[in-house]
Amino acid sequence: MIVTFNIVSPKTNTRSSAINSWSVHHSCVYHIGGGQWCLNNLSAGTYPIDVTDINNCPMQNPIPDITLVRPPEITAFFTDTLDINCDTNTATQINTIIINGGIPPYQVTWSGGIVDAANPFVMQTSVPGNYSAFVNDQYGITNGCPPIEFPLDLITFFEFGIADFTFSSNNSDFCGIYAINDPIQFNNISTGDIVSYTWNFGDGSPEFNGLDAPDHIYNATGIYTVSLTVEDLYGCFDTYSDDIEITKGYEIILPNAFSPNGDGINETIRPVTICMTEVQMSIYDTWGSLIYAETSDDIYGWDGTINGTPAENGNYIMVVKATAFNGSVIELNGPVTLIK
Repeated sequence: MIVTFNIVSPKTNTRSSAINSWSVHHSCVYHIGGGQWCLNNLSAGTYPIDVTDINNCPMQNPIPDITLVRPPEITAFFTDTLDINCDTNTATQINTIIINGGIPPYQVTWSGGIVDAANPFVMQTSVPGNYSAFVNDQYGITNGCPPIEFPLDLITFFEFGIADFTFSSNNSDFCGIYAINDPIQFNNISTGDIVSYTWNFGDGSPEFNGLDAPDHIYNATGIYTVSLTVEDLYGCFDTYSDDIEITKGYEIILPNAFSPNGDGINETIRPVTICMTEVQMSIYDTWGSLIYAETSDDIYGWDGTINGTPAENGNYIMVVKATAFNGSVIELNGPVTLIK
């Protein structure tokens, strides 16, 4: 025989303050099937039971009123701490659930993270996102009740700071050489949640604190190590360093011999220059007579002829006046030997 219980309103409306937020179903039907039930949303109190069979016939001996009792409501809150490893740039949030009410001991599971089976009340994670703890007490376990979900606040992490920068100058943009007295522009391309930046230009000048470094001028040639150190919101530091070679800002070399003999090698003679905006070259014979002159930012060179006639083997004088990109004016001269 299939019997149903029709639970009607309780004789008392008394309920504990711990469950005032619960809604109450005043008419619920449950089937007896030999298993255990979990009665939800009922306040504590005394309930009369009306029992009928499948033919709607009442029991000859009514069931006495049933008094429902409820343990204290299960409540929970979370505490959390952060473990920061600056060496590996890892932030780990350690979450602990504190449970009250119900009938302990409690059964706790988590929706994610890392949990030690020996202490299921603690979950740790380094992955941002939404997480929940699911709690059941002995009463719920015994009666087959589902666990109660307690969601954590959204877990977020700051981004660790990674230092990085580039640099350039007008002189280097023109010809790839960094020069003394030419302002170097440093470009901060660091990433992360950074709170401070410290620049060290490697030449003994005071360190500079700021997001964007100022232009820096080097007064002497040499190789300097430039460092940028950043501090992020976790208090971790990261440093990036790079070497910069500072030169006089130009190069000019005078060759001393050439062989214009038609073999395609050393057919002309000219100065080798870098970072020059204008070059004037003049060739004189040993008596001081000008036999060739050329002005350009890209000198072609003397081909060993004088007015179209091949010059004699021997010694000549090359005189060069050049203007560098940084404004420096260079004047050089030296002997040149023509060999056929």
